[in-house]
Amino acid sequence: MEISDKYKIVNPLGNHQGRKFGSLFLVEDKSTGERGVMKVVPKSNQTAVAVERLQGEASFDFDVAGLPKILDFYDGENEVILIRNYIDAEPILDRYSTTKKRERHIFLCETLKKLGILLDHLHKQSIYHCDIKPGNILLDAKGNVHLIDFGLAIQQPIAQTRKLLFPLGYAAPELLLNHLSLVDHRTDYFALGITMWRLYSGKLPLAHANPSIFTNLQLTHPLPESDEIRRSMQQILAKMCAKHSFKVPPNSMPQDEVAIKLKEGMDQRYSSYNNFLRDFQEAGNKGLFTKRYPGDNQG
Repeated sequence: MEISDKYKIVNPLGNHQGRKFGSLFLVEDKSTGERGVMKVVPKSNQTAVAVERLQGEASFDFDVAGLPKILDFYDGENEVILIRNYIDAEPILDRYSTTKKRERHIFLCETLKKLGILLDHLHKQSIYHCDIKPGNILLDAKGNVHLIDFGLAIQQPIAQTRKLLFPLGYAAPELLLNHLSLVDHRTDYFALGITMWRLYSGKLPLAHANPSIFTNLQLTHPLPESDEIRRSMQQILAKMCAKHSFKVPPNSMPQDEVAIKLKEGMDQRYSSYNNFLRDFQEAGNKGLFTKRYPGDNQG
């Protein structure tokens, strides 16, 4: 049966997931009425990476609440089509922005607990999302957390033959430098730390309009401090995002030496999500995040 025979398009969807190629639609199964999200990528020389990403996403099919369920997949001569379950939810950044400031810490604690359950399920299977960012963490009306877009996900062990480019801003150095054999749960913790920094500060750390400079900043500079983040919370996020700061360009170093330095940085991160969550809860309970609170600049 053709995809067009089985589904009808309800309406196009926005590009909040940041896809450069392809189209996104809300669709409905003509026989059951079940709704889904249809991603379509035409095959061409220009879309080869996007095609590979969608093919990769199709390989991660879950039967767990909060993780995507693949409804259909078509890999044809001219295009690739993936349909996953539809979630009526909004990105965490939108929900955070509309939450009252005095309630944000409680909101984040509850959300991170639920996200931790999903990450634990993945990590126990050696599956690493590798694209955690505000647009991929959704919350529905009941506050349930959904983690979407597994187009960059990795299941270890993996052969280092992928062409995929990981997004600047959230990706850990081991992804940016394509040392995929090093990827583990701490790679996802790194991206989550950047996501939290983004929520608090309203911007990405180390961002630059020039991609080469942006990449260099990400590889050579630690997570910066922000006036919007309380010192105790900043320390937690810095540990989430710990990395080796390369003093010379990594591409001028032997690759085995690069791997050693990358692992040294990873070893400084939280190795346990529960430890991160405990520290996060305690830091927030001491007075939230901005240094406008009395005593935050003391000692």
